[in-house]
Amino acid sequence: MQIYKAMKTYGFFLMFVMGLVAVSCNQTSGSIQEIGDVNVDIDHLSGVSDFFDSYSYVILRTPSDSPLGTISRIDIDEEHIVASSRGDVHVYKRDGQIVSVFSHVGQGPEEYMDISDIHLVDGNINLLSCQTKKIYVYEPDGTFVESYPLADYYTAFCPTDGGFWLASETSNNSGYEFSFYDKDKKESVESCMPFDRNESFTPAQFRPFISDTADDILVVRQFDNSVYSLRKGDGIKTVWRYNFNTPMQLSDLDRDLPYTKLFEETSNKPVIKYPGIAYVSGSQVYQTLSVFFKLGYFPYVYKFDMSRQDQDGKTLRIGLESFEDFPYLRTPAVLIYDGNYVSLMESFNVLSIERSLGTTEFSSKGLTEESSQVLFFHHFKH
Repeated sequence: MQIYKAMKTYGFFLMFVMGLVAVSCNQTSGSIQEIGDVNVDIDHLSGVSDFFDSYSYVILRTPSDSPLGTISRIDIDEEHIVASSRGDVHVYKRDGQIVSVFSHVGQGPEEYMDISDIHLVDGNINLLSCQTKKIYVYEPDGTFVESYPLADYYTAFCPTDGGFWLASETSNNSGYEFSFYDKDKKESVESCMPFDRNESFTPAQFRPFISDTADDILVVRQFDNSVYSLRKGDGIKTVWRYNFNTPMQLSDLDRDLPYTKLFEETSNKPVIKYPGIAYVSGSQVYQTLSVFFKLGYFPYVYKFDMSRQDQDGKTLRIGLESFEDFPYLRTPAVLIYDGNYVSLMESFNVLSIERSLGTTEFSSKGLTEESSQVLFFHHFKH
């Protein structure tokens, strides 16, 4: 397998081959307890060694006749990596070798109109099309298996035992943010978090499902710094709320404004619109954030201990400075998988960093500026 790992040992990096194993939809162990407010000092930065202990990478090997464009959604399981780009689905083995590229865009019973979300479930690809109001199931080679009709428009989903949690992001007529869909009954059987109006506005980078533990699915809402827990049969509850010391606060805004206006008033402003994806391990939480700093948005990671609310957490800013021991930690996380911060980097940027380091780690493996992206797995420190 061509999955490469680098570990800091006595001041240098050892590169070796290894595999990664995890459960889809960022599943970790444990139950989440309500802990109240979490105060975050964005300006008090910590070192990268407080957050990560190693990194690995996978070079995505895409055929020249089916180039991989901008990735909109990605998921990983024990055997495959799946990425959606426009209407295409690219399926790779875990070592980055291509399995298939397929596109079933159309109006037939086995075809979708768009790819709103995508997950690997029980070895198959589950694809949500908001426009056709269905979740489609395909084998890794693109063969159609079945579909699940939905009663309304949904923009994201999270697979779980017996079905899916669906997120409307206030963009349908159900009147609820989240609904549980029973796969056997092929219908929604539980809904929670009612909303008053259909906003029909969802930023492309927004992810309502941010983490999945053994007992809870953690979710967030737009223009809301609370983290909520979903549990089948128990509905939804607030588990904590972030208080950020940013110059601009969500509380400064008129919350009766439509989402389009709120988005406009908070764009390129020093305010955090919502928490990003997260990793929960025991009482440790690693929370990703998108923070506007000086000239643009930068990914941050905030780390805190749910059992030690008397202690301050730690904050890491990514992308502005380079890290000697983690030179490819530059971009936002697209996924949290098996305790790893998973990020994408364009091949020409990888090669540029490689040249600055005076190494040939990637170019010696055939990476060129025309190659597809490289997936980096930065492992959270426990």
